[in-house]
Amino acid sequence: MLPQRAQTPEKMEKIMHIQTGTEATAKGYSFKILSADTRPFVLYTLDGIPTLGAFGDEAFAIEVSSRSRVEVIIAVDGRNILTGNKAAITDSKRFVIEAYRASTLRAWPESTEGGARFIFTQAGASVAAHTADGDLSALGYISVAFFREGYTPPVMRSGGFRGTTLGGGDVLRGGPGVGAGAYTEQHIGSTHGLVQPVFDQLLQVRYLWYDDLAQRLRNLGYQLPTQHPTGIVGLGAAQPLANLGTTP
Repeated sequence: MLPQRAQTPEKMEKIMHIQTGTEATAKGYSFKILSADTRPFVLYTLDGIPTLGAFGDEAFAIEVSSRSRVEVIIAVDGRNILTGNKAAITDSKRFVIEAYRASTLRAWPESTEGGARFIFTQAGASVAAHTADGDLSALGYISVAFFREGYTPPVMRSGGFRGTTLGGGDVLRGGPGVGAGAYTEQHIGSTHGLVQPVFDQLLQVRYLWYDDLAQRLRNLGYQLPTQHPTGIVGLGAAQPLANLGTTP
């Protein structure tokens, strides 16, 4: 059974220095992972990489921004989201991000009008697991490669979009992956690209199951409170609310 996010999420209390934030950023480039209600996930720097805690069947979006006009390749679990194929630095299928404008993607594009929603799910149900090669070597990583306008040959700062697995095969079998959820509208326009795009920066965010992330943070000195204040005298600890869906 997939772990589910409660209506009242647990708050992590910091009792030692661990770097946190809401975006992966460098050199004027950045991207965030947004929850279904558009709030950015908190990222904890573990093993030198920003890491978030995921819950089963939780929808999310990727918001990318830059201080200059750039082209980007967005790879989820090692897959170029525009093609579904393995992402490569030579891919010509890219998004254009205008300077000082954030672009948000919520789905695997099926057309210029929409696609299947990004959701965290079991590795075996991920899009990567259902491709022709079934390569899960980059499972658990969301990567954005930024290309600037320029004429100087790039210095590669990364070997590509492959991630490292923690604990070998156990992570591939029991860890999270990104699946394809319900169809959602997503408008993608067309524009001219850069004259000569040059690779400049790779940013990545790793995701783990929330319980696994919480345990690792506890091991490093974080504590999870066992109760939440209700704000109303006479009531006990706050309880998760029922999801009534479309119930009248």
